[in-house]
Amino acid sequence: TPAEIVWVGRVVMVLVAVLAVFSALSMESFGKNMFDLLQGIISFIAPPMGAVFLIGVLWRNATATAALWTLYLGSFTSLGIGLCHFKKWPSADFWPHHLLLAFFLFVSVSLLMVVISKFTKNSSLETQMPSLSDTYATMETSPSSVWTLWMILAVIMVSIYIIFN
Repeated sequence: TPAEIVWVGRVVMVLVAVLAVFSALSMESFGKNMFDLLQGIISFIAPPMGAVFLIGVLWRNATATAALWTLYLGSFTSLGIGLCHFKKWPSADFWPHHLLLAFFLFVSVSLLMVVISKFTKNSSLETQMPSLSDTYATMETSPSSVWTLWMILAVIMVSIYIIFN
């Protein structure tokens, strides 16, 4: 009923507010400002998801089993390393910058997915994604216009990097 929806909404808002207060208090123990802390957290959450997405899209031999285990093991490892990094354990000098660490984690979980994919097979119930050429064949616009737009974006990004570096 509408009254129950309002009641559940109020209870959830109180729980989220309490969780936010405790999260803010626990973040204070890391000794970082909010921006650096959020960037650090994202850099430890993103590598497994990014690896599964990119390999799943770009490599036709990637398997669902490999994706699942990469998400499980990669997330557990990445978040564990992130916690050690934030707590500066075993020492602050032991860890590189979180962005470099995120790159190393991305490469590691990507290799994990490739290795697991080599030893597993796709289920017969799964449908195979179309290849890039099949996708281009069904598009209304020509692939050359898509590649032109990608090149324009690449030039813009490199220009921004050069200007602000």
